[in-house]
Amino acid sequence: MSVAPWDEPDRQDPLSALARPRYLRIHQSSASKTLRSNDVDTCRYCGNLIEWFDRWNAARIPLTPMEFPSRAVPPRYAWNVSNGVAHGGSGGEFCRIPHPAICPALDHDDLDPVLQPLVKALAVRMRTAIAHGTFTPAVPEEPAQAEPRAESAAVRPARHVLMYMGILYLAPGPIDEVRCVAYYDTLGDRCSNPVLEPEAREGSWTQTPIPSVPGRLGRSAAFNGTMWVFELSVPDYHSALRWLRQRCSLHHPSGPDHDAVAPEWAEFQPGTHHAHILRQRPADADIHAPALPNLLRHTAAARPSTTCAGQGCANASLAPVGPGWLCYQCTAKLKRRQQAERRRQRLSSPNRSPLDQRSQPARDGNTPSV
Repeated sequence: MSVAPWDEPDRQDPLSALARPRYLRIHQSSASKTLRSNDVDTCRYCGNLIEWFDRWNAARIPLTPMEFPSRAVPPRYAWNVSNGVAHGGSGGEFCRIPHPAICPALDHDDLDPVLQPLVKALAVRMRTAIAHGTFTPAVPEEPAQAEPRAESAAVRPARHVLMYMGILYLAPGPIDEVRCVAYYDTLGDRCSNPVLEPEAREGSWTQTPIPSVPGRLGRSAAFNGTMWVFELSVPDYHSALRWLRQRCSLHHPSGPDHDAVAPEWAEFQPGTHHAHILRQRPADADIHAPALPNLLRHTAAARPSTTCAGQGCANASLAPVGPGWLCYQCTAKLKRRQQAERRRQRLSSPNRSPLDQRSQPARDGNTPSV
């Protein structure tokens, strides 16, 4: 295991050689395999510090090195870091802001007024570094070059929402265009097959209530009502695992093929992904019919059944039973009533034994004599 450069002993200081070196390790459960010291950089346009983080879709995003209270940051600017991976939205009391949203070297036409003091403070740092000669800014791209990217983003296809076992997942695109992420040895690249198989009837479009959003934002009318989702209804766990691992039918999740990219599903958060809430029925909703018949419909429901003879009991039996049949609950109640009746008759009988008389106290409170 190699020693970090900042942990090497200083030759001019003899005492530093006695210090125990610190080894840098990455925890095996961490989703990101990069060291934080290698991801600290400065913006090439303004010179302020930034930290690069891996995203859930294998891309990277520069975030501010400091954290801000989530209640003071608009929801569309809030990002949180979980297990070394950056996700959109505030995941707790504090959050981070993408640096391009507050870079003072870029033009921000629709900047939120809450973030204007932060942009001004970063602009002061940028001008100070330029005046001292410690930073030379790069020339930002011309707005004419940014127009094609804005146009392509406007025509970007919608991202559908997948629901499985009550959990919502945001797809990277339309549900019928989600590609397999397995590495195809024949092509030498990512597999181009779709995950959805129309012939298999693995799901159907349905309406579900929009998940509640905490705080004042949840009381907005934008998060009331229902939304259209593609409900996955597969017959076994392996088929569901194939969807969650984003694999086609040729690349089974438990097979030897590895992923060319990470699965592109994201946990659906209505506060962050409100632009992808589908309120109108999709045009191809009729194409995907319900995948499975009603599994709750019993095949023997048409057989004649016998209702329990107990008063007010609705239990029934499909087995052949005689008249006056009682279910197990009514049978237990009948036994308890019969035992109580026999005990009452035995205590009220004038010819009861002395043992029974001695076991009962006298009505006047005195102990009866033997």
